[in-house]
Amino acid sequence: MNHEDKASIKNPRYAEVVEAKVSIIINIILWMLRLTGGLMVNSVAVVADAWHNMSDNLTSLMVYIGGKVGSKPPDTKHLYGHGRIVDVLALLMGLGLIAIACHIVFNSVLGFIHGYSLMEDYVSLTLVILLLTSIAKEVLARYAMRLSKLSGSKLCYIDAWHHRVDALLGLATLLSILLYSMTNLLLIDSIMALTISLIIGFEGFKVSKESILTLMDTQTPYFNELAKQVAQEVKGVECIHDIRARSYGGVYFVELKVHVNPKMSIIEAHELAHRVEEKIKEKDERIVEVITHIEPAIEPC
Repeated sequence: MNHEDKASIKNPRYAEVVEAKVSIIINIILWMLRLTGGLMVNSVAVVADAWHNMSDNLTSLMVYIGGKVGSKPPDTKHLYGHGRIVDVLALLMGLGLIAIACHIVFNSVLGFIHGYSLMEDYVSLTLVILLLTSIAKEVLARYAMRLSKLSGSKLCYIDAWHHRVDALLGLATLLSILLYSMTNLLLIDSIMALTISLIIGFEGFKVSKESILTLMDTQTPYFNELAKQVAQEVKGVECIHDIRARSYGGVYFVELKVHVNPKMSIIEAHELAHRVEEKIKEKDERIVEVITHIEPAIEPC
């Protein structure tokens, strides 16, 4: 990675596009391998695991779209930029995971009722496929997590955990196939399929909940406290209140009211506000804009 790439990767939208491209290519290959193994061995759990892997491809596609659209600069209709598309897509990703979980539950129950058996001839090959694809997913998860830490991208973080959960589920599915081959209990395969669906559904619920809270401008204590502490350190600031921070796709806009000496001139107050804004932005690069409203400190705060 050259110097230009290292600088660009700190941009969350750029990081999302890079991560999504890599994930989509690898996920398609891993999905084909797991689905082939699941169909050969006739395992509902392995097929469910393969489709969960493909669901990661759906989320990676969302990450790519979010990175491309979210990187567009502000215009006359979108004064805060286009970052909110990332939060909308994260919500759709969460709802999509819930839908996939419901689909797996339905097929698992239906398959158990009608009955089926695993093909013993392909068990060893399927176990090898599950092991190799799980290792690949963990490597992909670490790559996405690294991009998330470098850029502060929420979507890269979500995608990283999707990869990691898929890696763990692959190993769990491997264990279930191994246990079935030793005990011949079909219930093991069905239980694993249902377990996978519950994990997918929980992840979908968590992502959906966080996205809804973000879209509703739910306050983040971290940014509110950060803005308060930094502003109080600026000479001339009497007190601070009504701090509000809102997220737009992983970047934040902060508003606050600052009380100053009522005898301070307009120019002095303007310069003080500018110092407050710059110091807050310096503390966390995810804060892209700070709006300071100056008020006279007529009464103690």
